[in-house]
Amino acid sequence: MGSAQIFIETPEASILYSGDFKVSENLTTLPLEVRNADILITEATYGNPRYIFPQQEKTKEEFVKWVKSEIRKGNEVHVGAYPIGKSQEAIKILNEEGIIPKVTETIRRYSEVYKKFGVKLEFTSEDSEVLIKPIGLIRNKEGVKNCILTGWTLYNEKGIFGFPISDHADFLQILEYVEMVKPKIVYCFHGFEDILCKEIKKRLGIEARPINSFERV
Repeated sequence: MGSAQIFIETPEASILYSGDFKVSENLTTLPLEVRNADILITEATYGNPRYIFPQQEKTKEEFVKWVKSEIRKGNEVHVGAYPIGKSQEAIKILNEEGIIPKVTETIRRYSEVYKKFGVKLEFTSEDSEVLIKPIGLIRNKEGVKNCILTGWTLYNEKGIFGFPISDHADFLQILEYVEMVKPKIVYCFHGFEDILCKEIKKRLGIEARPINSFERV
């Protein structure tokens, strides 16, 4: 469960391609596996020094505290989360506090797959004080308190309340990942690739370029 990496070995060089990744461990996925490669191709979603997430355990505690507080006030809580990955993590976080959330049909189908592969999740299609739904379905409604779970809430630039619980590595974790792989060159894509390349070269002394600058040799 989780993201994937592809390792390619040729007589000329070895290449490691990463999908979305996270160095720290989640509740619903296995720890990250790392191997050395000559060339690393990595995402740069949060590849900007301003995106350094607070300690995730503390953020999860704050999320649960807020949920319980709103329930005590008599409000229904709607949690916006991506249907694959984040929703299952949210279910697990709430389960550990004795809360069984209601989920939408899409999230239920994906969560059943997680259960099939041994991830213990408790959720319902019946009424519950907490509903987990895709972020795009979050709407203001009387008697309902909304939040979303995504790293983009770190600065709350769009004015949407939430918690920076992310499936992605933050800036420091990306650098940590690069250090573990020990590549000769890094190609960055999807996000702050230009900024990340500059920071990799400055902080780690490793050549780095945006993937769109790649030229066939």
